[in-house]
Amino acid sequence: AVSGLRGRGVECRFLCECLCAPEEHRTAVHAALGGCISSTLVVPTRREALAAVEEIRQRRLGVVSCLVLSELPEPPASPPRPPAGCEPLLRCVTPSSRETA
Repeated sequence: AVSGLRGRGVECRFLCECLCAPEEHRTAVHAALGGCISSTLVVPTRREALAAVEEIRQRRLGVVSCLVLSELPEPPASPPRPPAGCEPLLRCVTPSSRETA
C-alpha cells in the first residue's frame, strides 16, 4: 500500500519503518505503541496525509492513522525524570536509517 502511495508522489512511511529499538527493548516498545506501530503513517504535511487516507479508502485497504510531522509539537526541553530503574521510551528508540522511497 505504501509503495503505491509513494509512486503517486505521496511521501510516507509506516511508524514501524521509522523506529529502531535495541533487541532488549523491542517487546516494550511494541507494548507501549500497540497496534499503532503498524497502522500509523508518518507524513510530512496534511496534504500528504489527506492524499494517503483517500488512496487507502478508495482501495479499501483498511484503516490508517497519520502523524503529520509539520503539525507535531516540539518535545519538551527537559522531560520529567523517570523513576529509578526505568528508561524513557525516547531513549529506547532511534530513527531508522531506512530511506522513504
